[in-house]
Amino acid sequence: MNSLGAQYIAHFLDEPDPAIGVESGYGSLIVEMGVVGLVLWFVWVSALLWSGWRIVRQLRQTVYFPIGFAIWWYAVVLLYC
Repeated sequence: MNSLGAQYIAHFLDEPDPAIGVESGYGSLIVEMGVVGLVLWFVWVSALLWSGWRIVRQLRQTVYFPIGFAIWWYAVVLLYC
């Protein structure tokens, strides 16, 4: 997020530019919350996706399976990639 506007916000607020900047979402997690925050993020996302997968498995052989799987897959891509 650093390249997406931190310099404009810093200029608007008359603050110096941030000293640490990362381009990755995982890098941002490490900078803001440390390695423990990153580990907790993976634990939370894994629990969420596992629960979602159990629900998708219950939807098999129903008309709702494609939309349930699509929502679950979107969550996988959004939270892990």
